[in-house]
Amino acid sequence: PRPAVAAVLFTPPLTAALPLGWYHLRTPLTQEWSLDARPGYLTLYGSPYTLSVDESPAALFRKQTAFDETWSCEIDFHPGDGEEAGLVVWWSAAAYASVGIVGTAARRELRVKWCEPEAEDFTVSAALVVLSQVSLHDIPPSGPVVIQTKATPTGYSFSLKAQGGWALLETISARSIVRNRPTDSRNVGTHFGLYAQGNHSWPCLNPAHFKVLEWRTVSEVV
Repeated sequence: PRPAVAAVLFTPPLTAALPLGWYHLRTPLTQEWSLDARPGYLTLYGSPYTLSVDESPAALFRKQTAFDETWSCEIDFHPGDGEEAGLVVWWSAAAYASVGIVGTAARRELRVKWCEPEAEDFTVSAALVVLSQVSLHDIPPSGPVVIQTKATPTGYSFSLKAQGGWALLETISARSIVRNRPTDSRNVGTHFGLYAQGNHSWPCLNPAHFKVLEWRTVSEVV
């Protein structure tokens, strides 16, 4: 039977290869991840390709194996303007939802992005979490944050770990992800993923570091 809780700690002896079950989107030209650049972390070097184009972005995916499933991870990322890294629920380049740290000219923000069920263009959540405002969720303007994606039979929710528990950011319908349009390359089902991407056809200047990726059934989440 499938274990209720599984985790990847990205610690030695994971220094050369990831365990089985990880996927790239298409075939990358170069390896854009490392397990030894920062010991104890999975490092992603964000490429110029974003999740919205039919290329091979700097992302690693695992299949969603249950209707009720939760993914969480710690991410340490200091983005330049427009650079982004985080967690994604992936169906195709035209149908996915993500929660990621995004750089702006003045600060970094945690943004939730998704496509409405009947829309063609992505929506950026109006309830942006501004990480530079420490009072909002008592989070420093720099350093790691812990984010979570929770799947249910009817939708997905995105949360940020704050003092006292998880702060809900957004909940979307599963219809925003599961599409059957001619333009959708459905990538053999829904996947959870880690990603990093640059801006305006430029790669990220700083790498994104992921630590303690964990997934479990919702019934086991406390």
